[in-house]
Amino acid sequence: MIELDSSSDYAFCMRGYVNLFRLNDLDSALADAKKATQISQSYPASYEVQGLALIGKENPGEAIPWLERAVNRSKKDPFLSYRLRFLHSRDFSW
Repeated sequence: MIELDSSSDYAFCMRGYVNLFRLNDLDSALADAKKATQISQSYPASYEVQGLALIGKENPGEAIPWLERAVNRSKKDPFLSYRLRFLHSRDFSW
């Protein structure tokens, strides 16, 4: 999919989720999320992937601003409560 449309923030973000949760490839997840953010700064999931990958890399302090950006761009998003859970609990031990 990304080879077909390298201008799709969604495609890079979804590949970032796969790299993060299925392959445990945190560096690739970060790279994909950063590319998605370069394409569109309004897509909250790309900020979420960056934050979660930083948590996985044991950098929760660096992750918080990215998760906050995801929340701030999610005011009408059904995933808002999911994103708030990470910031509210600060429980990054998954």
